[in-house]
Amino acid sequence: MVGLDELKKNIESHLNFVKLIALRREAGLHTEQPPLHMVFTGNPGTGKTTVADFMGEIYYSLGLLSRGNVIRVERTDMVGAHIGETEKKMKHILKQAQGNVLFIDEAYNLFIGGENAKNDFGLRAIEALLSVLSREEVDMLVILAGYPKEMEDMLASNPGLRSRFPYIFHFEDYSVDELLQIADLVVQRGGYRFTPGAREKLRALVEKECRKKSVHFGNGRFISRLISTRIIPAMSNRIAALPAGELVDAEVLQTILPEDVPITEEEAVAIRNNSFDEEEIKKALQELDDMVGLEKVKVAIHNFVEVARYRNKQGCVADDVPMKWSFVGNTGTGKSTVAGIMGRLLHAMHMLEKGQMVELKAEEIYNVPDYKVDEILRSAMERSRQGLLFVDGDAPQFKNPQSHFDSEKLRIKLTSFTAELPGSYALIIAEHETIRQPLVAGLSRRGVVEIDNTLVFEDYSAGELYEILTKMLGTGYALSVSDEAAVVLKTYISDICRYRDMGYANARTMKIIARTIADIAQLRESRSEEGATRGIVMADDLRSFVWDGSFAPRKVGF
Repeated sequence: MVGLDELKKNIESHLNFVKLIALRREAGLHTEQPPLHMVFTGNPGTGKTTVADFMGEIYYSLGLLSRGNVIRVERTDMVGAHIGETEKKMKHILKQAQGNVLFIDEAYNLFIGGENAKNDFGLRAIEALLSVLSREEVDMLVILAGYPKEMEDMLASNPGLRSRFPYIFHFEDYSVDELLQIADLVVQRGGYRFTPGAREKLRALVEKECRKKSVHFGNGRFISRLISTRIIPAMSNRIAALPAGELVDAEVLQTILPEDVPITEEEAVAIRNNSFDEEEIKKALQELDDMVGLEKVKVAIHNFVEVARYRNKQGCVADDVPMKWSFVGNTGTGKSTVAGIMGRLLHAMHMLEKGQMVELKAEEIYNVPDYKVDEILRSAMERSRQGLLFVDGDAPQFKNPQSHFDSEKLRIKLTSFTAELPGSYALIIAEHETIRQPLVAGLSRRGVVEIDNTLVFEDYSAGELYEILTKMLGTGYALSVSDEAAVVLKTYISDICRYRDMGYANARTMKIIARTIADIAQLRESRSEEGATRGIVMADDLRSFVWDGSFAPRKVGF
C-alpha cells in the first residue's frame, strides 16, 4: 500500500506479538491470550477497510480465526428502533462474525453522550458486543473504526471498551505525492497512462484540494473517484469526437491528456458530489414507504430525491440543494423517524459525508440563559457535522405563546452557526405549527406537497393507529391479535381519536399500549399450562381497555 509508513511499523510490531503467542502455544507453553481487538482511527479513504481485510487473512493464516472474512457493519445495522430489536440485530451480526473480522465503521455513532445516553439503544449494542468479548476464547476479531476525536470520546466513556480494545492504530492522511502514486496505480490497473502534462495538471488539482481539505477529505477514495468518474469519462468524450482512423491506435486509447483532467472549482466540487448510492437510496425509501400513513410526506421526499438525482445528472452541485426543513405536526406523527431516513438519503446522495442524525430536545434549551443556549446549540452542531441535526421543537414549551424562545428564533440562530462552523450540515426543526402551514395546506389541496421545505405530518386516523399498534406488537414482541381482541382495540383507539385534543391519538401512545399489552400477554403465558395459546393477544388480555370518558375534558360555562 502507498504511504502509511508509521502505521505499517506499528502493525508489524503488533503482529510479531501475535506470532509469538501462536509459537508459544505450538511449543506447549502456557500462554494467556490478551484481547487482540483494535481501534482504527483516521479520516475517510485512508485504507482502514483494506487493512482490515489484511488482518482477517493474517489472523486466519496464524490459526487465530477460523474463517478470516470481514463483516462490515455500522450503527443502522446494529441498532433497532423498538425495544428488543437491537438485541435481535446484534444476535444475528455476532453469529455472522464468528470466525471472522467484525469491522464496525463510524463506531462512535453507537455512543451518545449527555443525559440521553442511557435511553439510546446504541448502548445496548455496545453491551451485547462486550458480553461476547468477555468470554475466555472468542473466535472473532473486532475492529472499531472512525474519526480520531470521536473514537477517543467513545473509549473514554466506557472502561470496558478501553480494556477490550487495547490496540489503537492511526491512519494518517495521504500527502500530495502519495495521492499521485495512488493515481498512477489506479490508471495502470485500468490500462491507461498519464502524459507528463496531464500528471502535472492532476498534481495542481490535488494540491488545491489538499490545501482546503477538512477532516472529511476522501484521501484515496477522492483520487480513485476523480479518475473513474471525471477523468476517464472526459477522455471518453474526447476520443468519441476523433476521426475513425485514429480510433485503431492503441496509444490514443490509453493515453490521458491534460484536457481530460478537470481543474475548475465547479468541476472539483462535482467530484466530491458524484454518483448516488442507488442501493442505499432504495433501502431508505422502502423504509419510508413501509411507514403507516404520511402519504403526502412520502410523495414530497420521493420528489426531492427525484429532483436531486436530475440536478446531479445535469452537473449541478450539492450547494444548490436546500438542506433545511420544517417538519410540522403533532407529537407522535413520525417526524423523528422520517428525519433519520432523510439523513441516510442525504448521505447516499453524497450531500453529507456521514449522514448520522443528532437529536436535540427542546427541553434542553428552554428556560436557560442565552449564552448557555449558544453553547448547547454549538455542541449539537459540532456533533452533527457532515450529518443531520434534528431539533425536536414540538415540546409543550414551544406551544406556550409567552415563551421568549420559539422555533423561528431557533432557526435564525442555527442558520448563523451553520455559516460559522466548518463542514456541511442538514437541519430539520420539528414543530407543532408554523406561519407557513396555511400556505402549505392550501397548495396541498391543489396537488403541491412541499413549499419552502415545509412538510406537514397529518394526524393518524384510527385505522392507521391500529395498523401501527399491530406492527409494533408483531416486530417488537412477536405477538399477533385475535379477531375478538382486534374488535376491542379498534373500539378503544376510535374512542382515543374522538378526543384528539388530549394528545393521545399518536404513535407514541401506541408504543405505550403495545408494551402494556405485551406485558399482560406474557404474564398470562407465564402462568398458563404447556400447550395454551401463546403468541396471540386474546380479548381477555384487554379487559381494562375500556374508555370510560372520565379522561375527557369537560366544558366550563356556556
